[in-house]
Amino acid sequence: GNVEVNAEGVCYHRGLDIWTFRSLGKTDADTIVIVTHFFSSEEAIGLGVSDKPSLFFILTHPVTLFFTVKGTINGVGEAQLAASPSILSISSGLNNKTVVLVTCKLQRIEEYVEALLEAGARKVIITNTPALNENFADDIVEKVVNARSDEALCKLSIFLCYGK
Repeated sequence: GNVEVNAEGVCYHRGLDIWTFRSLGKTDADTIVIVTHFFSSEEAIGLGVSDKPSLFFILTHPVTLFFTVKGTINGVGEAQLAASPSILSISSGLNNKTVVLVTCKLQRIEEYVEALLEAGARKVIITNTPALNENFADDIVEKVVNARSDEALCKLSIFLCYGK
């Protein structure tokens, strides 16, 4: 399925739908790593989720729709739903977890960082790069998984750290 566990006990989940995103605080994991697109405009910001904009989504998630925005992936032109920071107000608390966002650092990303901290994250670590490709993102995830501590990650120039 969508979940894999490697020899070190690291769990990988492919695809992050709205319901899973809203429940991240319920997981036993101490650190949650999210690899996704960050959408930013003057009107709205959001983290990409695997749900697609569709009539089915509107019918099955009528309330959640108010907490999503539509983004377009540059170069591909593919429309994707994104969870706005306000969705954290109707999500499970993050229960002192570290959240690592592997995404492009665009304008207004700090607003999302603040929302994650307000939702109970102990620390939010974001990648300090304006663009990412799949191989670079894989390398970053490997650094996160192999890091001995949040502090070790925060010493690397590729990351920006917020919180405790």
